[in-house]
Amino acid sequence: MKRGVEAHLLTLQALFTMYQEAFFEKHQSLRAVLSGKAENIDRACTSGDTKEIVKAHNAMLQALVTHDVERKMDIFEHDKNSSPLFVAMCNYMSMFMTMNLFIRAVRTGNWELHLSALGAFCKNFFALDMLILSL
Repeated sequence: MKRGVEAHLLTLQALFTMYQEAFFEKHQSLRAVLSGKAENIDRACTSGDTKEIVKAHNAMLQALVTHDVERKMDIFEHDKNSSPLFVAMCNYMSMFMTMNLFIRAVRTGNWELHLSALGAFCKNFFALDMLILSL
């Protein structure tokens, strides 16, 4: 199981990189702003100073809100919804992140997270017509 999860994590990372590149092709000005903030977070984490990490994290969050990145990403995804490959990859990424939440819930014994992850999984079972599982 560990190797399977690692393989999916690498795939997820590659897909996020491709998603990011496609997004920043349309929003070049955001790339510079957010890369600078990400570099500040990297430096803060390398230094190990908790206050610097929190400060850099808050600066990144502020930049995301100021530049309305979430809305721009929603528009980007809406524009790309005509591509079946894009939709399939976004669905894969979403399902795998939900699976990671489920694994974390099981490992930590977090019942609320467990129920939340199962609730998120339900829509995939119905969408993929997997109502009856074979034994």
